[in-house]
Amino acid sequence: MPENPTGFLPSAPLNGSGVGESSSGGSSRRSLGCATLIGGQTLSGLIEWVTGEPDHALLSRVGERIPNGDDGEWRPEEAHTLRIHSTFRDGDRTAVVYACSSKQRPTDLRDVMLTTPKPSSADRRAFGRIIATQIRSLHVHFQIIHPMLRTESFAFFSPSPSSSNAAEPLDLSRPYILDWGYRVSSSSSGLPTTVDMFQHPGYRASALVTPQWFNQAWALMMILTEIADWRPIEGGPFRDEAALREATLQRGQLVTDESWKNSSTAAIFRYGFAFLDHKPEVLAQYSHWQIKRFYDRLCQLLAPTETDPPQ
Repeated sequence: MPENPTGFLPSAPLNGSGVGESSSGGSSRRSLGCATLIGGQTLSGLIEWVTGEPDHALLSRVGERIPNGDDGEWRPEEAHTLRIHSTFRDGDRTAVVYACSSKQRPTDLRDVMLTTPKPSSADRRAFGRIIATQIRSLHVHFQIIHPMLRTESFAFFSPSPSSSNAAEPLDLSRPYILDWGYRVSSSSSGLPTTVDMFQHPGYRASALVTPQWFNQAWALMMILTEIADWRPIEGGPFRDEAALREATLQRGQLVTDESWKNSSTAAIFRYGFAFLDHKPEVLAQYSHWQIKRFYDRLCQLLAPTETDPPQ
């Protein structure tokens, strides 16, 4: 990555409340801005704030492996991100700077669900498959585990209001995965802290503190429940373990019940959550091919069905 910016001039957060307002504690943590680089060069970019120091080795792997659109091609079977230009510190915060034109306006998936009319059941299923395919690609193509995948980690773009094609809608077929600056947070005891329902329940009681494939898969399943309902999960972060367990249990019971949406939707969540219903120490031993087959089957279940009742 290029040298760090020397002076950064962030613009006002987008969409009033900010881009990427997060259930995991973020607030107005993404915005478009300009960076003045060493030598006087000015860069327009997307600024993403995180607490603490990111994993720079992970940022390098992401930059090296994951397509960022610089070649002008979009391969729908692959994960995509924005090019990571640089990072810089501001007190106890770090900004990850992604290359992004000032003519683009990013909107995260949570915002999409809050501001876009609910699509048909078939369209929601197709969209869920797009999202699942991105996470499958992280594992199958790039061998990368996202440090803290959340609904807000997916960004979509529309033209700036001042551009000539400002009336064009968001392209929901092209999600970009962001939030690469996060680290798995730990408590003073060295165990993972309780955050929200997007973290595998057993992980919090385990001795594992590095990113794990099953956390990424569990978060994906939770995101898919939101897409199926076209409504973000409310509540959290939780500080009480019992309350978190109860909320997670209720969510699982809801989405695996055929009366919630339909039988094919229930089958998706029964499969996904059953596959992940093991102790972290067991899941951590799964082979690359076992995990690949999990994603393959999940994407197969998300394929269009001949009769998809409206819900």
